[in-house]
Amino acid sequence: MEKPVTLRNQIEELMLLKNYKILSKKKINDSIEFYNAENKYFTINGNFNIKRNKKTSWWIVKQKNKYKSLIIQYCIFGKDSFKNQIIFYDKKVIDTASSKFYSVKKDDNFLKIYFHSPASNKDNFESAFFTWRLIHDRKIVKEQSVRLKNSNGNYYTTIDLEETNADEVGGFFTEVTKRKPEKNKLSAGINTIYIFNEAIK
Repeated sequence: MEKPVTLRNQIEELMLLKNYKILSKKKINDSIEFYNAENKYFTINGNFNIKRNKKTSWWIVKQKNKYKSLIIQYCIFGKDSFKNQIIFYDKKVIDTASSKFYSVKKDDNFLKIYFHSPASNKDNFESAFFTWRLIHDRKIVKEQSVRLKNSNGNYYTTIDLEETNADEVGGFFTEVTKRKPEKNKLSAGINTIYIFNEAIK
């Protein structure tokens, strides 16, 4: 990258390893290596699946001499790599205007699950759902799909843990938007965030 890219507007260019000098590679296991690299403007590090030739898990990009950074959670599905969570930081504060992420918190006998996606025009919003499952000892003990209310890109739901003895939660959030790209024809956009059997603590 001869010219500096911006964190928010040029993610694909920013994440290309060919744009960096690899400083080190540390073997994690037979499939994963931890990369550490830099160029004139940024540093980058994260796990790389050498057998699948794809990024996996969390990658961190930091802008040199500034307080801005970006973390991306990569998930591999078959031959494709999916950006599950994308979080921009400015002085350690999340830039919610551009980020998509989730959080899970246990409060007494309830799970509070929060999703955030970049806010879009209210006229474009169609619907949002969260399909979840509670797991105990690797077996599904409870599952449900719920419709979520959009509050400027924020979504929230509560799951009752009573009588489930669950130790993990998994599922996926889906936000559907509609837009008019050309010739007044409507098309749908889908934003998805996965929860991969996260431990309930």
